[in-house]
Amino acid sequence: MATVFLLTCLAALFGLSSSVVLSCPGSCDCDLTNGKVENCSGVTDFPEKFPNASLIKTLCIIGNNLTSLTTRLYIFKNLETLQITSSGVEMVDNDTFQGMDKLKWIMMNKNLFEFVRPGTFVDLPVLTTLELPNNNISTLDAHTFWNMTNLKILDLSYNKITVIYSDSFGRLPNVTVLDLGHNQLATVPKRILQNFPRLYALTLSGNRIKTVNAYDFTHCLTLRSLYLSDNQISILSDKAFVVNETGGNQSLKINFIFLGDNKLTEFPPLNNLNRLHGIVLSGNMIDSIPSDAMIGFPGLLQFRMSYNLNLTDIQPGAFRMLKLLKTIHMNGNKGLQSLPDGLFQNQKQLHTLFLGNCNLTTFPESLGNWDHLKVLNLINNPLHCDCALKWLSKPHAWNQPANQNVISQLMCASPPEFKHKSVWDLNDDTLPCVDHTEVSNRITNGIIFAIVAIVLIAIVAIILRFRRTMVLRWRYYRYARQTDDVPFTVDNEYSDYPSGDRKLRMSDLERDM
Repeated sequence: MATVFLLTCLAALFGLSSSVVLSCPGSCDCDLTNGKVENCSGVTDFPEKFPNASLIKTLCIIGNNLTSLTTRLYIFKNLETLQITSSGVEMVDNDTFQGMDKLKWIMMNKNLFEFVRPGTFVDLPVLTTLELPNNNISTLDAHTFWNMTNLKILDLSYNKITVIYSDSFGRLPNVTVLDLGHNQLATVPKRILQNFPRLYALTLSGNRIKTVNAYDFTHCLTLRSLYLSDNQISILSDKAFVVNETGGNQSLKINFIFLGDNKLTEFPPLNNLNRLHGIVLSGNMIDSIPSDAMIGFPGLLQFRMSYNLNLTDIQPGAFRMLKLLKTIHMNGNKGLQSLPDGLFQNQKQLHTLFLGNCNLTTFPESLGNWDHLKVLNLINNPLHCDCALKWLSKPHAWNQPANQNVISQLMCASPPEFKHKSVWDLNDDTLPCVDHTEVSNRITNGIIFAIVAIVLIAIVAIILRFRRTMVLRWRYYRYARQTDDVPFTVDNEYSDYPSGDRKLRMSDLERDM
């Protein structure tokens, strides 16, 4: 009934002259001047005849029960945009879009089809965007997506894809965005990537990938953004982003890489990616940032490594080469108790620093260069309030009124007299001063002194233990020199000289001891 109503109304609308006030079906939002029929509901099928259907350029159907798409769509021969969302579509016929040469955008989100028939989207010469997310597709058969020379965006995310054949894609020379995120892929689909010579952004997040092997992305010469978050990656080859070429290896030119929420235990080998602008490593199990971990990408602008609960150590100089770094997010690293002095000293462009919810006890001014800092977040750290924190309450670009609320949330955990007191309210006159460098030096010197003392005690103990044997050996040596330099040996009874009948008893040498 709703379909008949929609047909009748639209036929009347397009059949009347423009001078007549036109009404729009209650189930649709219509902009007939621009040929748009949107947000239609209650549609169960497309009519065989639709007067003036050729005038419609945009058709949007949401929340219906269509079950299948048939060739009846051909009546909208000038359609440019088709959106069918949450409409229960289970099947799309092979020739559903045949003859729709002006179709530029197809979006069929949140439907129920489990596969795409080969040839369904073939020969759509001006199609630029094809979105099929949130369906039940599990396998991409051969020649599923072929001969769409103008296609730029292909979205197959949030399906159940486990199998992709090497010839599932072909003749797609202009695709720049490929989204295979949130499927059930166990490996990087290396074989299909050669079909996308102009790929700019690749999404593989939310799959079941455990290992990224050498040359997995060797065909992605134009790739700039790579999304690998929310997988199970524990191994990432140091040649994963290298192009294997005869006569040498060439690195990819990736600008942004997302590796958050995986199972990495070591800082990944990314030094080959010398064009990186942004790195995301949050939600892994990395325990340390080595001093040479980030020397290969001096143009880095953003670094995010929050909620690595195993992170306990950042080695001195880890950020020394990142002179253009502007944003650092390292929230929630509960194992992080201290930072090496001068860690952010070379970051003269740094304007945003997040270190909240860690386990830091101090944050001295000497840690970095704060000339351009605008946002500093240190909340929920067990800060020991002494004069090393006094600089936090001084006038500065980042603690102006817009950010004072954040600074006011910095609470002292010790000493007892300042516990639960805001750093912002600290009184310079009563603030205790502790020279952390001097304390550290004293501790170091104490450890060295203790080691030396232990070694000396051990040497004295050895000497006392073997004093008797050492004295005897010295006397034997002297006696041998005073005789005719003839070598001899000594046992518990006597020593036999090779020449003569002389015998030297042990008691003779021991009598003076």
